[in-house]
Order: sequence, then C-alpha cells, then structure tokens
Amino acid sequence: MLWNKRRPSEILDPTIVEPSYGDQMIRCIHVALLCVQQYPEDRPKMSTVYAMLSYENMDLPEPKEPGFCRESHKKFDTSASDSSTVNDVTMTTLGGR
Repeated sequence: MLWNKRRPSEILDPTIVEPSYGDQMIRCIHVALLCVQQYPEDRPKMSTVYAMLSYENMDLPEPKEPGFCRESHKKFDTSASDSSTVNDVTMTTLGGR
C-alpha cells in the first residue's frame, strides 16, 4: 500500500537502514516488485535484474500486480481477468534410516 501511495521510504525500518542507503533500498524493493509480477512474461530476466541493480541511472518500469497479494485494494494493473489463485501446499519430511 505504501508503494502505491508513493511513500516507499516508509517501508524502510529506520533502525536498520542508514539514510544514505535509502534510495538504494527503495530501488531494491522496486526491482523485487518487478520480479514477483503475476505473469512470468512481465518479470525481468536475471540479466536485466542485474543491470537494474547495477546501474542507478537505468529507468525502471512500474510494477504490475504481484502473483501473491493479500490486499484487495491495490493500484497495480488490473487488466488481468482473474487475479485469484488457489495454492495447495504439501510438506514432505525426510528421515534417516
């Protein structure tokens, strides 16, 4: 919600982030949002992620809707017809002989 409200600096915990690194941390969050977009074709390739994190003057596209989002009031691109998913989770425990 803070990203959509254009207040990304409020995402950062001031007790662990030095102010001089704030812009870099916000850029990392931006890239992370691009990496979790709902549709794989919208996600950047790893070489592009590397470039986005390496070159501060590189313009970043606005993220679309993430694949897993719990909040229903988001400003992401809602052009997709169905944004709900059902995820079944299984757990396997390995044991020695």
